[in-house]
Amino acid sequence: MIYSDKDIKDKIEKVLKEFYEELEFVIKKYPSFLKSLSPLKIKPFFSKEIKKMCRLSEPFNVGPMAAVAGAVNDYISERLLKYCGSLLIENGGDLFLSSKRDLNVGVYLKNNYFNNKLVLI
Repeated sequence: MIYSDKDIKDKIEKVLKEFYEELEFVIKKYPSFLKSLSPLKIKPFFSKEIKKMCRLSEPFNVGPMAAVAGAVNDYISERLLKYCGSLLIENGGDLFLSSKRDLNVGVYLKNNYFNNKLVLI
């Protein structure tokens, strides 16, 4: 889901397509990238975004696809934020939020263990 205070629909599709083309290129050239459950070594042909996925997944001892939702959000936000004042992207539980005004954000969880223990930074 993508919300913006401006009409950026025409730009969203182009940006998403760019990212997924990069990802598909890597998967075709290096098939284990898609299903690896452990960190992978960065290859020289990886784009900046794909390298970032590898770096971010390594400390958690998971495969790079564990970072795909965040990578998509970063890619989209870096390219679209210049066209709008407010941008919210929710992708697979990963949330990007930018606004020029103060916002109150509520997070509602079924698990009471986390009540009053969750902080957004």
